[in-house]
Amino acid sequence: MMRSALLGFALATAAILPMSAMAQTPIAEGQVWTFKGASADTARVAIQKIEPWGRGEAVHVSIYGLAPTARFNGEVSHMPFDRKVLEGSLDMLTTEKPRSDIGFAEGYQQWSSANGGIFTLSIADALKAMLEVAFPSPPSASPI
Repeated sequence: MMRSALLGFALATAAILPMSAMAQTPIAEGQVWTFKGASADTARVAIQKIEPWGRGEAVHVSIYGLAPTARFNGEVSHMPFDRKVLEGSLDMLTTEKPRSDIGFAEGYQQWSSANGGIFTLSIADALKAMLEVAFPSPPSASPI
């Protein structure tokens, strides 16, 4: 009786804990995750492609569901990350399927043609850096 009660508690608890609190599920192409430090509860990271990169692996993702602004639609079609860094940024695996209308193939092709690099920052920090470069804030007015 006690054993089944403990098993029931363990199963119920496991269902509500984020993946980061349990044994990390290996990432795989086609998965959709939430991520730590996301600016919106709707933000998602879709694992699009995993490939060898130097001594490790590059994980190519699409990010969507971010809060849109006047100049940013809340979507990033392609961002490449170091696998270990990306895994440390992921929070919960969802049951969602990746969006197919995000333009990943075009972004990946552009990156590949340019011999691009990969991010070694967390997802949240990489997004912040990318958005600051892509959409710089106008200089503030001089207080003079």
